[in-house]
Amino acid sequence: KWGQGACSQMGLLSEEAEEKLLIEEVADLSRCTLGDAGAAAVADLVRGTSTAPTLLLARNGIGPLGAESLSDALAASHSVTTLSLYKNKIGDQGLTHLAEALVPARNISTLNVRDNRITRVGAEALAGVMQRLGEACGLELLNISDNAIGPHGCTALAYPTCRLHTLNMSNCHLGDSIAPLAVLLKSSRGSSCLTTLKLANNNIADSGACHLASALHHNHTLKQLDLSGNVIEAAGARKLADMRRSNTCLESLNMNASGCFCGRSQGSALPAFDGARAW
Repeated sequence: KWGQGACSQMGLLSEEAEEKLLIEEVADLSRCTLGDAGAAAVADLVRGTSTAPTLLLARNGIGPLGAESLSDALAASHSVTTLSLYKNKIGDQGLTHLAEALVPARNISTLNVRDNRITRVGAEALAGVMQRLGEACGLELLNISDNAIGPHGCTALAYPTCRLHTLNMSNCHLGDSIAPLAVLLKSSRGSSCLTTLKLANNNIADSGACHLASALHHNHTLKQLDLSGNVIEAAGARKLADMRRSNTCLESLNMNASGCFCGRSQGSALPAFDGARAW
């Protein structure tokens, strides 16, 4: 990272920043106060001579207009495979623009839009494009955490033919309304590609935990599940423990600070499960 000095006060790129875009594989312009004007300057280079496959633009105050500029550039370029816009303000409009860029830019495999003022509207727009593309969609890793997409956004992204390998929906105001995720995970025909699912800090309680546990009895792809910071208590914890005994694929289940009160006080009911551990 180069700090705020990498960009001029007008929000345009410095020579150092331009050089990084042109010669580095990881072009990290995080915390550069780019704004929409700077994002447009980045877009011009992406569209033209930049060959950097990884573009990191976190904490730059980029809004919908900047996201639109970037989406136009991504649609015209086939060099970028990873885009991080963590902690900007692209909103639903910006994510909709980026989603449409996935149609021609099928080389994009990783998209991080964490903490960007996105609601169910943006999540539904992205999911719609992904469903339309089907197996032609190259997106494998999506981080949409810290956005208030709610249960409807979760339902949209958990469509049955979702091809994502990693999905981070932590702190997305989901609550217990995660049955669509359970349906996706329950596929016995291997249509689910998810290997990592992060659902931390979503106020998920026993009902949601039971849905997930039931689904994972039939799942043979998921390796990591993060349920930390939720409100799962004894009933949900028991269901997850039972699932853990029969599911040989799941390698890591994080229940840290979940609020569950299972453990020694439950005697032998949960011999292989402790809500304060991650495995």
